[in-house]
Amino acid sequence: RPAAEMRYVVGAEADRLRSQSAALSARTGVLVDDAFRATVIRSTKPLPFAGLAAFLAAPAVQSAMRMKGTLRLAEEADQRFSLHSCGTVRRNIERMGRFATEPATELVVIGPHLDADAVQAAFQQSFTTQPGDLAALAELAEQDGRFQVDTERGQSSLILRAVGTSAAESELHGVNLDNLNSTLSSAINFRTSATLALPVMLEKHLAVLIPLPAGIDAQHVWNDVRAESERVFRIHIKH
Repeated sequence: RPAAEMRYVVGAEADRLRSQSAALSARTGVLVDDAFRATVIRSTKPLPFAGLAAFLAAPAVQSAMRMKGTLRLAEEADQRFSLHSCGTVRRNIERMGRFATEPATELVVIGPHLDADAVQAAFQQSFTTQPGDLAALAELAEQDGRFQVDTERGQSSLILRAVGTSAAESELHGVNLDNLNSTLSSAINFRTSATLALPVMLEKHLAVLIPLPAGIDAQHVWNDVRAESERVFRIHIKH
């Protein structure tokens, strides 16, 4: 069945499907009533993280109520990441280890009056996402002494590592920098509406990948990162 194809269900069967919509929609493009639609996305092609950011910002996707599934991202194509999103905020992206089966992105998108064709088109367009002003984002990050700016990946994302005042001083005070960066990544995804973060490995340590697709203002992204870092530093760094 094509991913965007839908079928109508009525009566008692519709009532049963409504109570299990998330599980059923993960495998079928089921239209359970006049309001809610679901479509399934699947691709074995590695998706640039900036492309995911652009996809989530697409108008058709912004109207979705829920999205859930597995990601295969270009920055770490052998790693499986889970994605769970409720509306435009409360997004959760977690590292799940290496793929046990064929590496692929598989997502179910559910929403009221969802335009499945537009969602599918936005996903395909995400593979050609152009980078924004990464130099401007890097400059903003470098001006904040609590971050190490390590490198760029895929020409569309910036890698940061939060270290507090300095890596040596933070570790001296018992701060686990991997935990700090994991918390920061989760906080950005959970609390912001336009900025994403991906926990990635950099020289055996956890860092944060920040995508900047074209059309997104570097200052706006950095404001999100800095605001969430303030919260995270207060939790992890007591000195």
